[in-house]
Amino acid sequence: MILPRPFRSTSFRASPFLAIAALLAATPFAVLFSEDTGAVTVAQTQQAPAQNRTAQSQPAAPAAPAGPVKTETQSFDNWVLTCQELPPAAGAKTGKKTCFGVLRITDNQSKRVVVVWKIGRDGKDVPTIAITTPTGVLVRDGVDLVLGQNTRKLAYQWCNGTECEASIAYDAALAKELSAAKEATIAFRLQDGRQVNVKVGVTGVDKVLTGLAKS
Repeated sequence: MILPRPFRSTSFRASPFLAIAALLAATPFAVLFSEDTGAVTVAQTQQAPAQNRTAQSQPAAPAAPAGPVKTETQSFDNWVLTCQELPPAAGAKTGKKTCFGVLRITDNQSKRVVVVWKIGRDGKDVPTIAITTPTGVLVRDGVDLVLGQNTRKLAYQWCNGTECEASIAYDAALAKELSAAKEATIAFRLQDGRQVNVKVGVTGVDKVLTGLAKS
């Protein structure tokens, strides 16, 4: 999923969820969580075999219209909705408006952002949910997004030296289910086979989805 970067930084403490460590350097690390002791450690591992983004594979960015970009940011509980409006092109009355919602999940111990949940539109203008995790994950298993009794599988799209991103297109049915949810679980598996489950409150996502529908 391609969304504007960098995102506006907003950290919060999601409770309850399993604490996991963030990356400490540019070298890929695997986050290891011991269910027996509750200890969190960081171990060096090889890069996950996912598709790597390279400068050669990225399409050339279109030239930005002249003039300032109007940016509006709103906070809805744990979510941040950011809308950016480009200056109007020649002959147009209004510029193109792009919105995206972000929820950042912070490790309680290290205070670092370890999982980022994004909702917006991809490069083909398809409504998309994307979840960014640390590297050292089992890419073929993807990421599970659990809402109540239902589980959606997000497939990993790329990894770089510090993070991996999985995504899935969403429709009106999934948006309605997400809007009604109070919490969700984000689950993924590490390369050593250990399971990581991150439970987080999603209050405010209904307002984010409403804002996205208007953009």
